[in-house]
Amino acid sequence: MPVYAREAVIFVIALAVAVTRRRMRSNKKAANPLEGAHKDHLVDTPEQAFSAQSTPAALLVARREISQRLASRAYRVIIILMVLISVGAIAVPKIISSSGSKLTVATTPAGAKELRAVTQRVEKLTGVNLQVSVDASTAIVEQSIRSGKAAIGYADSNLIVKRPFAPNSTSSTKRVVSALSQGIQVDKILSSGAIRKLPSSVVAQILSPKPIKLVYLLPSLAKPKDLSLAIVGVVATFMLLSTYSAWVLMGVIEEKSSRVIEVLLSSISARSLLLGKMVGIGTAALAQAVTAVLAAILTTLAVGSSLLRGAGLEFILLQLMWLLLGYSFYCTVGALAGSLVSKVEDAQSVTAFIQIPLLLSYLASFAVISGNQNYLLKLLAYIPIFSPFLVPIYWSSGQMGLGQVFLAVAVNVLCLYLTYRLASMVYEATVFSRGKRLKFRAAIKLAKLAT
Repeated sequence: MPVYAREAVIFVIALAVAVTRRRMRSNKKAANPLEGAHKDHLVDTPEQAFSAQSTPAALLVARREISQRLASRAYRVIIILMVLISVGAIAVPKIISSSGSKLTVATTPAGAKELRAVTQRVEKLTGVNLQVSVDASTAIVEQSIRSGKAAIGYADSNLIVKRPFAPNSTSSTKRVVSALSQGIQVDKILSSGAIRKLPSSVVAQILSPKPIKLVYLLPSLAKPKDLSLAIVGVVATFMLLSTYSAWVLMGVIEEKSSRVIEVLLSSISARSLLLGKMVGIGTAALAQAVTAVLAAILTTLAVGSSLLRGAGLEFILLQLMWLLLGYSFYCTVGALAGSLVSKVEDAQSVTAFIQIPLLLSYLASFAVISGNQNYLLKLLAYIPIFSPFLVPIYWSSGQMGLGQVFLAVAVNVLCLYLTYRLASMVYEATVFSRGKRLKFRAAIKLAKLAT
C-alpha cells in the first residue's frame, strides 16, 4: 500500500474513534431527555408532540433529528474537515503543477541537436525547465524512461514516454510532450530551406504541423482516472458513514434508556419513529456532502483546475448516490444493533456491527486504488457492506460498466429493503426491553413472536 494510503488510513481511523468516544461521553453525562424534550422540539406532551394531523409523524421526528445534528459540534467539525479535504485535493495538485518544475529528456546523439534547438521555446511555453540527457542508443533511452531517470525520450524521430496519459490530464509531462512535438516538426520544415518557395497556404499549414508519433513503453495502469478524487471520496464516505450510523445507534439507545420512548410511542408507531430518525440524520449527512461538493466546484473555478470535468464530475455524482445507499444500509444496521441494548454504557458492545465492516471496506478501497486486481475484491463490490466504497472506484477505472453498476444498485436496494424490514421488526419487538444486552438470535425470536 502506498505511503499516502497508509497515512490516510491512520488519520481517518483515529479521527473516527475520537469523534465516537467524545459523542458517547457526552451522552453519558446528558440529563434526562424528558426534562429537556421541549428544547429538541419533541414538545411537552404526546398530544402536543404529534397533534398536527397535516404533518406525518415520521417527518416530525426527522425535523427534530435535523435540529439536533445542526446544533452538534461534531457535525460542524466534520463539515470543516470535508471542505478542507475537498479544497486541498483540487487546489494542491494544481498549485504544484503550475509551479516551476524540472523534467529530464533523454535522447540519442542524432536527436540531441533537434531537441536542443527547441528547448528554450518549450520552456517558455510550458514553464517547465528541461534537462537534456544524451544516451548512446535508443535502447538506453528507453531504459532511462523505465527506471525513472528521464520523463520523456526522443529517438528515431519518435517521442517516448512510460505510459499513456489520462484523457483529462494536465500534467507538466503531457504539456511538454505536446510542445516538443510541434516545435521539432516546425524546426525540421524551417531548416529544409524550401519554405521560401512555398505558397502562403502551405506555410499556414506548417504553423499547425502533424504531431510526432508518441510511443508508450508500458500500458495504462488500471487505476481511477482521478486518483485524488477517489481518495477524497473514500475518506469522506468513511467519515460520514461511521459518524451517522453511530448517531443512529446512539439515538435508539438513548431513547430506550431514558424511557422517553414510552412517551413517543403513545402517539407514533415504532416503525415511523425509526424511519423519521433515519431520514432526519440522512438529510443532515446529505447537507454535509453537498457542502463539500460545492466547495470543490468553487475551488475548481477559482484555480482553473480540470479535475471536475468529464469523468471527474461523473465520479462525484456517482459517489454521492452510493453515499446515500451506503448511509441507508449502515444506519439500518446501526438501528438494528441499537435495538439489542437498553443502556448507553452497553453501546460499545454493539458498535462492532458497524465499525468492523466499515474498516474492512475502507482498507479494501485503498487496495483497489493502489492497483490490486484481486478477483475477490470485484465480487465484494456487489455486497452492500463494500459497494459504497468499491463501485465508484471500479467504475472510474473502467473495470465496471454501466450495466454492472445497475446490477450492484439493484442488489443493494434489495438487501436494504430486507435489512430495514428486519431492523424495524426487531426494533418494534425490543423497544421496551430492559436489562442486559440481547443476543441477536433472542431478538429475532422476539420479533417473530411479536408478528
